[in-house]
Amino acid sequence: MKHAWKKLLAAAVLPCLLAGCGALGGPESEVPSMDHLLGLTQEQRLEDYDYLVQTLGDSYLCMGVRDRDNPEDPSAAIFQAYREMIQESDSDEVFYSAVYSTLFRLGTYGHLWIVEPDMYRAYCEAYEDGGIQDREHWREVLTDPVTVRGYERLQTLLDAYGEEDGTVNSADSEEPAANLHTLLLPGGDVGYVKIDSFPAEYEDSYATDRAALTDFYRQAADCTDLIIDLTDNSGGSEVYWQQLLAAPLTDRPLSCTNYALLAESGCTHISGYLLKIEPNTVFGKRPPEALPGDDAAADFYLAAVEKLAALGYAQYEISNFARPGFESRHNRIYWDCGDYLGLGPAAHSCMGGKRFATPAGTAAFLAAPAVYEPQGECTAEDYIMLQLRLSRGLSLSALRARYGVSFSSEKLRFLQTLAEHGLAVFDGSVLRLTPRGMLVQNSILCELV
Repeated sequence: MKHAWKKLLAAAVLPCLLAGCGALGGPESEVPSMDHLLGLTQEQRLEDYDYLVQTLGDSYLCMGVRDRDNPEDPSAAIFQAYREMIQESDSDEVFYSAVYSTLFRLGTYGHLWIVEPDMYRAYCEAYEDGGIQDREHWREVLTDPVTVRGYERLQTLLDAYGEEDGTVNSADSEEPAANLHTLLLPGGDVGYVKIDSFPAEYEDSYATDRAALTDFYRQAADCTDLIIDLTDNSGGSEVYWQQLLAAPLTDRPLSCTNYALLAESGCTHISGYLLKIEPNTVFGKRPPEALPGDDAAADFYLAAVEKLAALGYAQYEISNFARPGFESRHNRIYWDCGDYLGLGPAAHSCMGGKRFATPAGTAAFLAAPAVYEPQGECTAEDYIMLQLRLSRGLSLSALRARYGVSFSSEKLRFLQTLAEHGLAVFDGSVLRLTPRGMLVQNSILCELV
């Protein structure tokens, strides 16, 4: 049985769930109450709700995070409570309320919400006028006749809600809450901006925020520090932060020369990675304008290493910094080509120098949990690459003892050249890349392996 609810869930690659309404139920007929406006049978309601729960469990790893954060209110109990609510009532209205309440109770984990009819129409319009170019499968779901009919029924149900409440389109009569809040702190040296969500380009609030941010950046031009507060941000369009946050601040940066890190915040470990834009991704196909070039990115990296060191965060790996004693221990096992065992779907392991992985996907793993796919060996080349990621460097004696590999006289001269140019520190037995050397690690590896 294919319901619109299922079709929409199957295409839920948005950070949300599209809420459709059951199978087409034959010829149109008048219905006397809201109990059957969606045209669902009791069996369909339960089947669709179970499908929702299964989809969340299979596709949203954040459910596990949520349960760890809220042990007194586990998601399983929420699902069971609202399933019983649906089961005890032969009503489409109760079904819709149960789904809505389920997502509300789950909170902001996974950014789940129901796409209401107004937003559904906005998505359709955006595809029609070319506002969204990619994700063709969304268009197929949005325009499927079952989806269209489902949203017509959902609109009828919501209109009936309004009539019962004595309200008509209350969303149009209320001023929407501001999504963006800006402030120049006393003294004029610090700018503050709070963003509650990232609206899509075709939403009115996107244009409103763009104008407000442009004006704020102008006001904050003399600030030395900028705070961008994303606390409880519900997510949304990647275009928003690419075009309204990243691009303006790299194209026409504020006059700040450093970014403040709250040294007294209790933070003990920081991972900082340079952005790499991969081809054949949305970001790769539509990169923000005026992204920093390689030289500017290198300057950012070196400045971050310096500033973090001044604040007590020592660099112990190419992209990781920590206060003394708080270096990542489980990652060190990987960088040392040690033995580690991964459990669960798509888990990778290395035992006795041999790498292997379990099947990807929950269903495949459950069907064959003890099947391991060989992934090759941890070779001397792997060991050299991983050790040179670490600030402590590569021990030539350890390389020789473990793999029987020694560098030729030509390669040893190359190591001396690296040291002379400030890209490495080499004492004849251990090679350590400097931060500048880590920026060109791949080129160095090409000469060594």
